[in-house]
Amino acid sequence: MKWLCIVASLIWGSNVVLVKALLNQVSPFLMAFWRVLFSTSVAFGIAKLKKQSLSIEKGQIIPLIILGLFNVALNFSLSFIGMRMLEGTTTALFNALSPVFVSGLLFVFYHQRPSFENVIGIVLTLLGVYCALHFQLSQLNQGHWLLAASILCYAGSFLYAQKIIITPIVKTFYALLLGSFMLLGVNVYQGSLGFLDFNMGQWLLFLGISVLGFAFIQWIYFEASEKMSMDKVSFYMNLNPIFTYIGALLFLHEPLDFYQLGGIILILAGLLISKNKT
Repeated sequence: MKWLCIVASLIWGSNVVLVKALLNQVSPFLMAFWRVLFSTSVAFGIAKLKKQSLSIEKGQIIPLIILGLFNVALNFSLSFIGMRMLEGTTTALFNALSPVFVSGLLFVFYHQRPSFENVIGIVLTLLGVYCALHFQLSQLNQGHWLLAASILCYAGSFLYAQKIIITPIVKTFYALLLGSFMLLGVNVYQGSLGFLDFNMGQWLLFLGISVLGFAFIQWIYFEASEKMSMDKVSFYMNLNPIFTYIGALLFLHEPLDFYQLGGIILILAGLLISKNKT
């Protein structure tokens, strides 16, 4: 399971770089809708291959709607709009805040105190993000806040998902399906519903990394959240900003910023220290 989580984080990091590149030519809500809709079909196929029944109880509908709202619709909408306003490297660094939000939510709602090692990891992560901002909070803009809000929705949704007693792949399918309906409504309201105008190479990347990859990521992290503590899952989720940062430098050709590099080193140090408790 640990290696699958690492692979999921690698795909996630690659996914952010790809989405950032494609967002320059399509609406964030339109890309989010098609990505989630296609990912729903992948989750459906996985469920059928695993011979999992997709039937659910009546009392599970509302919790699944809430999961679809926060895990998919709000998460994608906020993150895609925020990513449009930021560089890929900046997006990577802010995604590193995920374990900070997870620890905060665990403390507030479950009274679960983080270990000393996790506290050190959180402090180093916050310091790393602060360093990436050139030690100037005035550099925070709307894109940063939208991205932070999306991470909070995503982290909270995984804690909430633990209360829904359904197999992970079925949970993934319904979260994606219901989230796609919500995103469809937004596109219809905005009058922006249409097909994605990509060339063949872009379609192959989009379907391979963003669609198949995202369905895989959701499934693995839901599976992991049932077999490991959220602190451990959070650790593996936080590997993705490292992959995103490297990908943004290599494939988006963004300039190397030594403040951001220092921030990544601090975040990586925090990860390694936190790993002692995972």
